[in-house]
Amino acid sequence: MLGDAQRPSGGCLHFLPEGAEHWWRGSRQVLVPWSRFMLLNSLDVTPRPIGSTRAVGFLNDIGGGGSVGMLGPCLRVTLRHPYEDWVAQFSHHQRRYGLVHLALLRELFRQTSETGEFERLGDGDWLAWVVKQLSPQRLWTTAALTAAVTEARTS
Repeated sequence: MLGDAQRPSGGCLHFLPEGAEHWWRGSRQVLVPWSRFMLLNSLDVTPRPIGSTRAVGFLNDIGGGGSVGMLGPCLRVTLRHPYEDWVAQFSHHQRRYGLVHLALLRELFRQTSETGEFERLGDGDWLAWVVKQLSPQRLWTTAALTAAVTEARTS
């Protein structure tokens, strides 16, 4: 799951065997099958909850900076059949996200997108294994992050 499912006014994404299920403000919005996924374009979120708010996103948009726009934290995906961009908003947890953990998650999404193995995100056992391998990592170079994610994905 991506996001805070406990917040009634927010949203989250569930990665299920059949696809990504988006919930927003307590109701299911859509279930997008993995077969429609083409590209995981970006994961827009900051380490601290305050930096991922829609208000800060608005300031980022008009000021030309920051990794979160007016929608707040979201996953941006290109879908096929029909081709369209899909943006799934989610709520930031109250706790801080580690910079390395965000970098590892972005790298996992990048490699998964590159190999076209989106359905693996819906395999709970595989995803739990990858998270278990990556969560203790404290890597600070791109090469080390890439290698760690590659090893966790393929072992």
